[in-house]
Amino acid sequence: DSLHAIAPRVIARLRDFVDIQGWPRPGPNEDLTSRGYAYEVIGLLAAAGPRSVLIETEHPNLDLLRYLFDTLAKDSSGSSIIVSIEEALSTLLSATSRLQLTNEEQSVLEEFLVDQMAQSADLEGSKRLRSTRYVTIRFANRCLPYASVKARWINILGVGAVTDRAEVREEAERGLSPYWHQMLNGSLGLAQPEQIVFPAFAVVVRQFFQGQTIDSKQEPMAIVMQAKTLYPQCFQHMTKFARRILYHEAMSVSTAAPSIDSEWERRIDTAAESDDEVRKAIRLRMSSVEDGCVEASAVLVSAIFVNVTDPALPAESGSQLVEFLSLSPDSTLVQLLPRLNDLITIIKSNNHAKRMEAAHTFGILASHLESDRLAIASQVSEFLDVMMKWELAIGAAVNQVDGATVALGYYYSRLAYRKRGALTSDGFVRYVEFVMDIAMKSKDNTLQAVSHVAIGQLCLFGAVTLGSLSSITKPRTIIDKLYETAKGGNERAILSLGQFSMILPEAADKADDDLAYLEEQLHKLHEIRQAEAHFAVGEAMSYVASGWQSTALATKLDIDGPKPDKPERVHTLGRMTDRILSDCSNSKPALKKAAVMWLLCLVQFCGQLPEIQEKLERCQAVFKRCLGDRDELVQETASRGLGLIYEKGDRRRKDDLVRDLVSSFSSDRQSQLAGNVSADTQLFEPGQLPTGEGSVSTYKDIMSLASEVGDSSLVYRFMSMASSNAIWSSRAAFGRFGLSNVLSDSSVDGYLSNNP
Repeated sequence: DSLHAIAPRVIARLRDFVDIQGWPRPGPNEDLTSRGYAYEVIGLLAAAGPRSVLIETEHPNLDLLRYLFDTLAKDSSGSSIIVSIEEALSTLLSATSRLQLTNEEQSVLEEFLVDQMAQSADLEGSKRLRSTRYVTIRFANRCLPYASVKARWINILGVGAVTDRAEVREEAERGLSPYWHQMLNGSLGLAQPEQIVFPAFAVVVRQFFQGQTIDSKQEPMAIVMQAKTLYPQCFQHMTKFARRILYHEAMSVSTAAPSIDSEWERRIDTAAESDDEVRKAIRLRMSSVEDGCVEASAVLVSAIFVNVTDPALPAESGSQLVEFLSLSPDSTLVQLLPRLNDLITIIKSNNHAKRMEAAHTFGILASHLESDRLAIASQVSEFLDVMMKWELAIGAAVNQVDGATVALGYYYSRLAYRKRGALTSDGFVRYVEFVMDIAMKSKDNTLQAVSHVAIGQLCLFGAVTLGSLSSITKPRTIIDKLYETAKGGNERAILSLGQFSMILPEAADKADDDLAYLEEQLHKLHEIRQAEAHFAVGEAMSYVASGWQSTALATKLDIDGPKPDKPERVHTLGRMTDRILSDCSNSKPALKKAAVMWLLCLVQFCGQLPEIQEKLERCQAVFKRCLGDRDELVQETASRGLGLIYEKGDRRRKDDLVRDLVSSFSSDRQSQLAGNVSADTQLFEPGQLPTGEGSVSTYKDIMSLASEVGDSSLVYRFMSMASSNAIWSSRAAFGRFGLSNVLSDSSVDGYLSNNP
């Protein structure tokens, strides 16, 4: 009580004491130790005193806070005194963070902290000795809510402070993350998204972009260019944060909001890239006339466009442009059409990541029905001239051919989609001939790769037909060429094979069926050693089997409009699934491993189709049996497959799956998880059971050994060991690879809730 009463007067006396010594520069013979103690006591008394010491009751001005910040910036007493000032500010930080601020008080604090960041950016102009950024950002993170757009702006300025200490940028990054913001404020239990209030997307854009211009009614691109000129180091961070706020807001309104944890940023980006429902929600939000979302989206799309077209900005800053354009309605893209020429320099550049992004963007914008047709025709002709010299290209010239080929591939494919038909112009025919020449004759890996992309895109959107292509080369020649590259594990060639199938019809006569031939070539890829490549093979198979009905293609449509309805598939998916189910029991380890991964892909990408739905029970049996495989990747794939079947099924199927799993793991019958064997089935690792001249590995080896020693009981002993080994492998897979989540969900409202 005594401290509370005397604090205001003592603080005033201590400030007088410092002023008498000389502020901000002390006199030559002053006692600096007492000066340091004075600052520390000011902080302690401010924390212990009445609220009005920190924040005035009427017309809040934060006088004491301003005094200490100015002192930190300007006091020239030496490093020991600076430590005392920082300690005083740290004490004030703890005290202020415990206060419930009114709207007026919060506004005053926000403006004060933003001003501190501005003064720290210009130390000479503001006559300061040192930056106060670190303390400013700490106050913004601890004393202002996450919903404060000014606090997030302070974080953005901090992340862009490349000349300041690393801890400044680290603290600023924590403030931008909702998870770390809660951690900094001690709310470790606040993991539920509804408990964390986010700043509104439109308000963020107004603060970050429109708030930095004199006339906020300017065109979006003009607003963006002014903001970039003022804050070049912060620009990509501004766009990244605003984009994630838009995505989170859209998901919160239309679908389930993502959980707030350390993976929030990655989860938001992944959902926007691959989740069709989330993409629909974002597209809906961007088109919403409420809260200024349309105008804010127009500014943001311009900002992300500049991230790609500005050579000074790093490649990763623009990596979201195509994704963002694919989510934008056609009306939003019109504003970018006059800036199409900005992409040309990047398309011809040596920066591969930006070149691909710019080429894809060119395809989306140049094919827009409101684009300047004469200007586009001129640019297309220029690109064709660049491609014509592909055989002589070396060094940087290869990159120019690469960029021109991809840009035209995306342009012609999107133009065919917008015009709803195949293309026949002379320029297009020349382009297809160039692409086929490069694919068949080029030895350059870069040009080979770009030809695969172009072939895939042209076939995916129906820009070429089987008839028009046959006049240039035979379909099987292209399939064989792609297969030669694909069998080396080249994922781009593998996916291109799948995309090429989109122009191939199902044929009654299998001997003349190019689609069946392509399917057979894909099946031969089981010999690829790189396990991850088989997920690309599985995705390609989903293209072959179901065309645009494959959910793997859901995010490949980067233009506002319905999915194409071709190709028609009736029998392919059922036939392919039957074959893969059979391969999952094959005794060849390579084929079995590949088949399990392919089956997982078909269930994931085609699981909504009736052909897979009616085979879910067989898929479930195969995955369950593969839980006992000795190969961990097969175990994990099988576990993921069972989880997918659980997600795809209705309540009856979910309960059947859980009942089946529970009986498998609790039954005394070992055969349920041990599986079936043939003569070549590998039961033990080579060398695990040595025999002197070799080792017992397959069922055939066991039979040979039993015959050699004349003891048939050895067969039963070894098979008992193998069966037991398979069961333990199954149970290990169950625990390690997340299958327990199925039971966890079932215990809430499914089979286990009724049968505990």
